[in-house]
Amino acid sequence: MQRHGHSCFIFFHLSTRDCVAATELIWLIVYLIAIGIAGIIYCYWHRRTELKFLKRLVTQLSQQHKVRQPLNIVSIPYRFIPLYVQLQHLLKQLPPPKGRDKLTGLLNRVGLKAKLTRKMPLTHGMFVLIDIHRFRYVNDLFGFSFGDKLLQALAERLARRIGDKDILARMNEDEFLIYFNTTMSEAELSVLQQSLQQPISIKGTVINLQLQLGY
Repeated sequence: MQRHGHSCFIFFHLSTRDCVAATELIWLIVYLIAIGIAGIIYCYWHRRTELKFLKRLVTQLSQQHKVRQPLNIVSIPYRFIPLYVQLQHLLKQLPPPKGRDKLTGLLNRVGLKAKLTRKMPLTHGMFVLIDIHRFRYVNDLFGFSFGDKLLQALAERLARRIGDKDILARMNEDEFLIYFNTTMSEAELSVLQQSLQQPISIKGTVINLQLQLGY
């Protein structure tokens, strides 16, 4: 009986030690799993951030063939900072795209001539010349930077109003030329003028446009 009791005590003592060891092992496993999950989440987030940056970078670079603009990406992954700085420097050194207006990215006179030459002979359609009435007063009152923003906004608005077969170009400071592939009626031109003359907000300042159309 005494020997049997001693055996029970030893069995109970070993069981307690085994339980402690098992508990420690479980916590170790949980700790390792937590570290693994945290690592996966970090890698996923890090890679997602990099892919998001690369997507924005490619999008902005793809627009450089129309108009040279500085890259504008706020969040840059650390390892891509040298590349980003070099690209910014390169864009400053590049000349404007051939046949494109430096400010708006539209065709300039050279680009317009080249595109019209490929369409010759023109047997249909019409040309419409558009300019901003008293544009120089905008520059005088608000400055040239403000005037440039207005021209860019108008260029974007004009680009949204033309079809795939139409041609849009910037001729002079505030003059734009559109070649419409189909002839427009007086009523259609009036509607176009009204839609283009909708107010434009530049840096919180609303500008009421007055455009002159010649055709």
